[in-house]
Amino acid sequence: MQLALLCPPYPGHLNPMFALGDALRRRGHAVSFIGIADTGEAVTRAGFGFEAVGADSSHPPGTLARMEARLAGLRGLLGIGGVIDDVAAMTDMLCREAPAVIERLQPGAIVCDQLEPAGGLLARRYRLPQVSVANALMLDREPYVPPPFTDWPYARTTWARERNLGGYRVSDWMMARVATVLERWSRDYGLAPCQRTEHCLSDRQIGQLSPALDFPRESLGDGFHYTGPLRQPLDDEPAWQPPPGARGPFAFVSLGSLQGGRFGLIARLTRACRDVGLTAIVAHNGRLDAAQVARLPGDPVVARYLPQRQVIRHCALVVSHGGMNTVLDALDAGVPLALLPLAMEQGAITQRVLRAGAGRRLSGLRSVPALRRLVTGVLSDGRHRQRAAELGASLQAGGGAARAAELVEHHAH
Repeated sequence: MQLALLCPPYPGHLNPMFALGDALRRRGHAVSFIGIADTGEAVTRAGFGFEAVGADSSHPPGTLARMEARLAGLRGLLGIGGVIDDVAAMTDMLCREAPAVIERLQPGAIVCDQLEPAGGLLARRYRLPQVSVANALMLDREPYVPPPFTDWPYARTTWARERNLGGYRVSDWMMARVATVLERWSRDYGLAPCQRTEHCLSDRQIGQLSPALDFPRESLGDGFHYTGPLRQPLDDEPAWQPPPGARGPFAFVSLGSLQGGRFGLIARLTRACRDVGLTAIVAHNGRLDAAQVARLPGDPVVARYLPQRQVIRHCALVVSHGGMNTVLDALDAGVPLALLPLAMEQGAITQRVLRAGAGRRLSGLRSVPALRRLVTGVLSDGRHRQRAAELGASLQAGGGAARAAELVEHHAH
């Protein structure tokens, strides 16, 4: 079967979809990604078919760098308007240009990240089976589950319910530009009106969490499956050992693929790790220059890119911004987390980790003394490591990319 995959063009979304695509390919299916030209090299290097759209119109080469810079500069909700403009423009372009690709490929099904609603509209226009993949936090709304852009804890009270519903109203107001795009294209496609991204989801869905890590859910339905992290087999990653002379114990320090350029915060983190007897292992994803790397205190191990899952298995804890993939990789390895949420859904992911007992977060001033207290608190409480190990087992029980591929195959027939 030919399958068409769509997702946002960022590494945190592409990498899980690559793992799913590879598992589908192992089952004998042909896999093609539809996306902007800037993602073509990564997709083809991973061995998949690639259909570029938008290069001659709204998304020429170089667009992704501008989009990533906007995301990297987010501070809370500051600047979110530009990010929403990017989301609306991407969906508009896909709805305009992807139909020609669908008609040429003739896929048997569309597999689409929840955050790209164009996939749902295209599936309905061409009457194709659709599977929605929650590579980030699920968008499926429930009144007692806080919106994914908030850092509110879960509570089953009337007050929390009203707070959450108010948050969703704010979200709808903020996403009005996306709603306009969806309404126009659903009308042009001859479909029932679609006003929100959630309206474009399939009832057949896959999510990277586990029930033990997610907030309690009541309305997901039989078509939703928690599979745990979508990853390539661990043995496929390059082996990694600490470099000669590096002395443990180690802490993996990562602010993700987009926010690794926050030199001041990373410097305070490497200093705090040194102060409590840890050596920091830092992956900055090309966001720091050589002069900045040389100035980091604490004699850390620093690299542009690292095989994250392999590195984490050498570490006593993970210090993270609370991004989905770093959190999942830490818990999958049974390693507790010290969390510093910065923007987007990171606060909401952090709340899930806190509720599950697998780590702590720092709120307020990120000074060196405060960071030392955070790291020491995680390391000194053995319950965090125990809960991380239990959550890791729950994630592995989901079956990962292999199970997700089985589900896609089942739903597509």
